[in-house]
Amino acid sequence: MDVKHGHSQDVKSIAWHPTKELLASCSYDNTVKLWVNDEGDWICTQTLEGPAVGHSSTVWSVAFSQDGKHLASVSDDCTLKVWDLQWDSEATSIDPHATLAASISGNHQRTIFTVDWSTDGVIATGDGANSIKLFGQDNGQQAGSDSNDYEAAAGRISAPAAGSEQHRQCSTSAAADAAQSTPHEHIGELNDKPAAPAAWDLLCGIDQAHDADVNCVKWHPKQQGLLASCGDDNVIKLWVYQ
Repeated sequence: MDVKHGHSQDVKSIAWHPTKELLASCSYDNTVKLWVNDEGDWICTQTLEGPAVGHSSTVWSVAFSQDGKHLASVSDDCTLKVWDLQWDSEATSIDPHATLAASISGNHQRTIFTVDWSTDGVIATGDGANSIKLFGQDNGQQAGSDSNDYEAAAGRISAPAAGSEQHRQCSTSAAADAAQSTPHEHIGELNDKPAAPAAWDLLCGIDQAHDADVNCVKWHPKQQGLLASCGDDNVIKLWVYQ
């Protein structure tokens, strides 16, 4: 058993790296911390914070990409941040180094409470304005994806087939609104770097996904495009992104 006291205020969320002994945590103290297992002792190796880099208010949720090369964080400051993770040596180094790759703002009007990364590299977020947003990179292959043939263009989100159990729990009107939204609204730029990857785009959004705060979004670990959400309206909803 181990107890860690690295944060100075409430810890809101934690996430395990998919393949390495690495834990990410986020807090009311506006920071994200990275923890590694050093011969049985979990130590904080990096704190993601500071003006123009870190979040300026409570960080509510963190999520690793499926390939483990990126970390996403969301905050009360209404921004989604994407961090690149690197190790000096994949074989021997246990200490990762995270750098800010993108700070995405202007899409959420209230606190972003939850974030999750799909197997094909699409980031889902949910907020206090009852909305769900999906973000991706229009570069032929999503960041954090193991797929080589994923297309980011013309995405839409909808309810499952009528008559199914999933359909009865989904908001078809919200899905229809999302299907009419304009994909590829430009929403953020990456730091100036040589050969920088594509900027992140808003693929689609549902403005009234729930009747109250969206507390959590989770992609299905195996079924591509299946997203679950839950909110303060006492409802769980299933969505299909295609």
